[in-house]
Order: sequence, then C-alpha cells, then structure tokens
Amino acid sequence: PLAVIVNEGSASASEILAGALQAHGRAIVLGNQTFGKGTVQTLYDLKDGSALKLTIAKYLAAGTEDVQATGITPNVLMTPLKVSAERIDLVANKAHRENDLEHGFKKKNSSNSTEAQFKLPYFKESKETEENVSGTVKIEHDYPVTLATRLLVAEAQPTLAAQLNTIEKLLTDLQAEQDTHIVAAFKNQKIDWSLPAANSATGPAKIESNYWLTIDDKKVTQATAGEEMFLHVQVKNVGEQALHRILGITSSKNPLLNDLELAFGKINPGETQTAKVKITLPAIASNQQVPIEMSFQDHSQKSFSELIIPLEIHEPAQPRFQYSWHLSNNQPLKHDEDIDLIFSIKNIGEGAAEKAVLNLSNKEGSHIFLKKGRVDIKALAPGASIEAKATVRFNGESDINSSRLNVSIEDPETGYALRDTLSFNSDLKALSPAQREKQMAPTLAVQLPERPYWSEAKKYSFSGTATDDDRIKEIYIFSNYNKVYYRAMKPTEGKNVPFNLEITLEDGPNRITVLAKDAQNLVSRERWIVWKPE
Repeated sequence: PLAVIVNEGSASASEILAGALQAHGRAIVLGNQTFGKGTVQTLYDLKDGSALKLTIAKYLAAGTEDVQATGITPNVLMTPLKVSAERIDLVANKAHRENDLEHGFKKKNSSNSTEAQFKLPYFKESKETEENVSGTVKIEHDYPVTLATRLLVAEAQPTLAAQLNTIEKLLTDLQAEQDTHIVAAFKNQKIDWSLPAANSATGPAKIESNYWLTIDDKKVTQATAGEEMFLHVQVKNVGEQALHRILGITSSKNPLLNDLELAFGKINPGETQTAKVKITLPAIASNQQVPIEMSFQDHSQKSFSELIIPLEIHEPAQPRFQYSWHLSNNQPLKHDEDIDLIFSIKNIGEGAAEKAVLNLSNKEGSHIFLKKGRVDIKALAPGASIEAKATVRFNGESDINSSRLNVSIEDPETGYALRDTLSFNSDLKALSPAQREKQMAPTLAVQLPERPYWSEAKKYSFSGTATDDDRIKEIYIFSNYNKVYYRAMKPTEGKNVPFNLEITLEDGPNRITVLAKDAQNLVSRERWIVWKPE
C-alpha cells in the first residue's frame, strides 16, 4: 500500500511522479493541488554573453495527463485550520502557482478534474513550528502523515479504486473529530463555535456591522507605513434567528490586507459580537487610501452582507541626501595605487535614514578595481552628517580622464536613494573645486485635490513645482507605469518649474509618479496611489 502527500509547492518531477502513481491506481494522493509545472527548460549561453532560455519539452503524467498550469488534484483535499489569539485561518487562501505566472504557458483544455473526491479540513495547533530540514519528522505533529499511515495500515486496500470505496465513512468520522478540536480551540478564545440544532428554524442572516481602527489602544482614522494597528469589527444580529459560526473575511488588492479572518461565532437575536485582527503595514508604501472589503459567512459558508473599510496609509517622513566628495590627498591621480575617495553625506530630509548605504558600481570593467566599494552608513538622523571612505585603484590600461563610477546613497528601509555618476581627471587641481560642490536632487512640491487618494470621477487633476539649486532639466509623470507627461526645460528656464496635469483614471488603483531631473541628472520622485471605485 502506498500514499503520496503533495501540496502547492510540489512541482515538476515530483508532481509527475505523484500523478503517474495516481493515474495507474498505484497510490492514493493526499494534500493540496500541486503547482502545475509541466514544462522543461534548457538555458543556452550565447557568444555575446547573453543567454536564451528555451522550453524544450512537456511533462505528461502517466503519458496522458497534461499537468501544465493545472497540477495534480489529490484524492483527499486536506486544508489546515488554525485558531489562536493571534490568528484565525479557516478558509483556504489562494496559493501562487504556475498558472499565475504572467508569461507561463496557459492550458487551453484539461482532462484533469479540479475537484477532489473527498475533503478533510483538519485542526493544526498554532504552537507547532517548522521542523529543521535535518531533524526527525514527528508523526504526531503532522496530520497528513498521520492520516496516510492510518489509511495504509488500518484501511489498506490492494488498489486505489478499492481504497476510495472504503474511506468515505472513515473521513466522515475524522471530520467530526476535527470539528470537535476546532470548537474546543474557539472555546479557549471565548467564542461559541457551535452549530445550530438539527430542528432549529433557519432564515436569511440579517446583521448590522461597523468598524474602527486603533494604534496603541487609541482610535485612529489613518496610519503611517510601518506601523502596527488593529482592525476592530462589530456585528449585531438584527434578525429573528440565532446566527452560528459567523466569520468575516477581508478582500483587498493589497496582499497584506487580503484574506484576514475575524471570528464572531454564535450571535443571538439582538446581540452584538466584536472581533479584531492585527495589521502590520510595510515600511515602504506610497500615500494611498486602500479600500478593504469584508464579507461575512455563517455555518453554511454562504456569503452575505459586505462592509467597506477605507484605510488611509501615509508614507513616513523621508530622508533626503546631499553629498560632496574629494580625494584624501592633493596629489594627482596615478595608476596602480590605492586612491581613497572621501564622501561627505548629510541627511537634509525630514525623516531618518535607518540603514543607509554608500555603494559604488564599476562600469569600466577591469580597468578600475573597487577595493572598498560599499560603506554601511547605518542610521542618519535629519540634519546629521557623516564621512565615508571608499577605495579604488586604476590599473595601467585605464584612461583616468574618461573613467566613471556610479555612486548610490540609499536607505533600503525607506526606499529613498540618490544616484549619481563620478567623473575623474588625472589633474586633481583642475577638478578639485567641482568635486567639493554639494550635490542634491531637486525638491518636489505637489498640490493634490481635496480627496487626494480617492476619486469617483474619471478625470483627476493635480499640480506642483520642481525646484533645484542649479536648474531643472526634465520632468516626467507616469500613471500605472505609462508615461503621461514629459517636459524638457531650456537652460534659461530657471530653478523653479511649475507643472499641472489632468489624467484619466482606470478602475482600481492608479499609481502616479512624478520625477524631476536636474542638470547633473540627479532625480527626485513623489509617488501616491489614487483609487477609483470599479
């Protein structure tokens, strides 16, 4: 007797083996739908240094079943359920599979069933942790392995068909057993997860719901990226029958706000139940108002009613770097000697840089050796300055007068970066004054409409000004990565350049980016998202 356990991470050869054993009636397959990797690729290196990745073959499980973009459907679909103070997870979330890849081969026709013959949700204790790869599997902590063992020992049958004919009653009993564990786990959270009595009256669920947000136990209407907050939802039963196993599930195009679950349990007529869920916002996020939709379901798992929660997220105060550089001595540059470049860096922004890094990159090939091309600056508070030293070497074949290095000063925690190109000259004295000039990107001041991140209108207008200590060279504006505005300034147009634009919004999120470039090709950008209801 043989059983195969798979999940959404089972791909390529592993799902072909599982599918072949299943198709030949040799093994029962337990777990989740597999990834759907049914093609084979080979990488060919080309003479110019590029490469071609070519799909050369297709996998067919048992010689007939095409798994591309579909995968293998298990005989018993097993879904882990989690109940704890930190997390409720009763509904299977959509997993990322081959079919979700933008340029993956799509499968036009499929003879594979997408529905498993049996389903068995099972309770997974929250205290369980992932075991080390080199560790010993603890059978008692792995329910799919436990079930597979039970099927092979106590319910063993000579063929897959015979196995499937005998396990229905076992799975029904196991489902009742797992449901008991779920009810007990909810009881520990002071939630009544009981089912209605067999003869109780039923009718359409009628509820009233509202919500609020808190940070550090204080109610808020907006949050800053990187903050931890709680979403509280209150549900009142305004119908005449008791409601059972009420569950709220969020839906959002922001993956961190999608598929959050709030359990309310049983709500008697006229009663109110409240649940909350923690939301941790990413540290890097554009200014936006994200609509979160919450739908509710009862013990029948039928959805009813919806609650719209507009969450306004603000980008935290950003750092902004200014820098100058010089050589550590006043001698002309020479070949085959270590040369120290001293960078004076100042944070002229309103926000702190948490983990700033100075990084040099070399586009001169082997002619320039970066002996020390990366310097960790770490924290840099607003108004603070620091010096950083990088070391390079010009070999005897390099032309110092035409050599260039790219320099980047960035803070990955906030996403801010200043990028520039360094030019050299063997005559140090001729270049020294320019080297010591302070280099900084332009300043952008954008004026937004009264409802800056939300619009039901098709047209959206905004204006602003780009300012530089020297002059503005170019202004670009993008909407959802499509360039919708470009202007190149004449050298006489000055340091302050106004702009205004009306764009057409698409349904859903519209990511707007304004970029200003100065005469030194230093770039500043402002980003925000405008939501248009579908």
